[in-house]
Amino acid sequence: MKVKSVFVPTKYTQAPKLFGGKKDTSVIDGEKAAKDIENICNQLIKQGFVIKNIQPVISGEWGDVANGGWGYSYTSGYIIVAEETA
Repeated sequence: MKVKSVFVPTKYTQAPKLFGGKKDTSVIDGEKAAKDIENICNQLIKQGFVIKNIQPVISGEWGDVANGGWGYSYTSGYIIVAEETA
């Protein structure tokens, strides 16, 4: 039995910058995430794997300030776990 894990990084929507160009927002591009996961799952299936699990990868940031602190978490990507069928 062979197991394969693939990390799919999260893509965020983009918004225009004040002086031109674009920047990432804090909003996940759900359409892009779904399509990326679908494409990788289909590739794994073609290679003879069965998808066993898809899990989000949650990352975080934190810091200290004079009277307390701050922190937040975000979805940095997904891990797809597949098992070889033959």
